[in-house]
Amino acid sequence: MNKPIEVTLLSRRHTAKAGTRFHQRGIDEGGNVANFVETELIVRYNNGETVFSHVQVRGSVPLFWSQKAKKSTKVSFKDNRAKNKMAFNKHFDELIGRYGRVFVLNLLSQADKPDEARLGNAMFDLLQERQDEKLQSHSYDFHAKVTGGNFEDILRLMSELQGEIMSARYRFFIHGSVNNRTYRQGGVVRTNCLDCLDRTNFVQAHISYQILAHILSFLVDAHRKNDPHAPTLWDARGEKSEIEQALQRMWNENGDKLSN
Repeated sequence: MNKPIEVTLLSRRHTAKAGTRFHQRGIDEGGNVANFVETELIVRYNNGETVFSHVQVRGSVPLFWSQKAKKSTKVSFKDNRAKNKMAFNKHFDELIGRYGRVFVLNLLSQADKPDEARLGNAMFDLLQERQDEKLQSHSYDFHAKVTGGNFEDILRLMSELQGEIMSARYRFFIHGSVNNRTYRQGGVVRTNCLDCLDRTNFVQAHISYQILAHILSFLVDAHRKNDPHAPTLWDARGEKSEIEQALQRMWNENGDKLSN
């Protein structure tokens, strides 16, 4: 018997250090970063009998830097290590206090754009200096990897990171009303590029697709465990494909809205 599944994608834009995307960059002394957004995928199965939730965040590189002109790639970086370190640590103290663990996924260019590489290197220097077991990080040169429209390389990235970001520490929240059990998400993936828009939205969407696939697989396994001879929740792959397509449209709209 087929049962209803509702999928919601909800983004919450932080009000601190708010402003248009080309005029707000970096961090302030309170540890707030520009373009900070928390996005939540919510999946309700059988009218809320089981609810799944997955949260990920995006935010500007947590250092003091700016970018003056819309069409310029020139980055002005304030290389005051003590000041950067203080604000940087405030930012990650806040994230760890709120989410438990943080996986930093950096999409800045590492070779052909020296200003982006400099920002990324400065961020990772402070991450390494902090030596915090609740912080993990990974760099992925998005522009270099997907050059020529090679978007399939994102699937390689997802496979490479699966052992971490799809682990029980980061995966998703579950609440079952029948057995009254709750499993909490123990960490969050924090993704950044330069403006936290196109590159970030694309990669976050693919993380979300992987999470949805895990949720659907979880439901299928639970369904078969309860009744091994029952039909699956979805008619072959048809309904599952419709859900995935709907989520893809949501992420496209999400990116458009956050760019305004």
